[in-house]
Amino acid sequence: MTRTTITQLVVVFLIALTLAWSVLRLLVHQGIHLGVVNWPQIFACLVLAGLVTWGGLSVRAYIAGKKPNLSGLAAARIAVFAKACSLGGMIFMGWYGAQVLLALENISVESQQSRALWAGAAAVSALIMTVCAMIAERNCQIPPSEPEEAQGPAGSPA
Repeated sequence: MTRTTITQLVVVFLIALTLAWSVLRLLVHQGIHLGVVNWPQIFACLVLAGLVTWGGLSVRAYIAGKKPNLSGLAAARIAVFAKACSLGGMIFMGWYGAQVLLALENISVESQQSRALWAGAAAVSALIMTVCAMIAERNCQIPPSEPEEAQGPAGSPA
């Protein structure tokens, strides 16, 4: 598994933003409005950011030899969780960013001001989750191994 790149994150964000904005715009023209963005959505992103940070620090300690009770499989699962959080954070950021853009069209209405504020806060929490996940991914990377002595054929020392 390769580390997530900034380019991948930007592409995921732009796709999510475009799709979410298109769907939300279509729903608004149909007369359907979504519920408001609340603090539990922000809290969930921040909890995931904390969990992925804790997991990344655990793997970092495992690689340094300070946490021998963590298994290699658990470390790999944390790395996958970190990658999922980084990509998921960008999807959430696109979703909430689209809500901000849609609310900005009618910002003079008080309910839309509230939506823009809460959706903006949720987008920031999704960005925090992504940054924490990227740091955790870096902590899960195994350093390159030491070059071994030159060996002859069939693994015997030269």
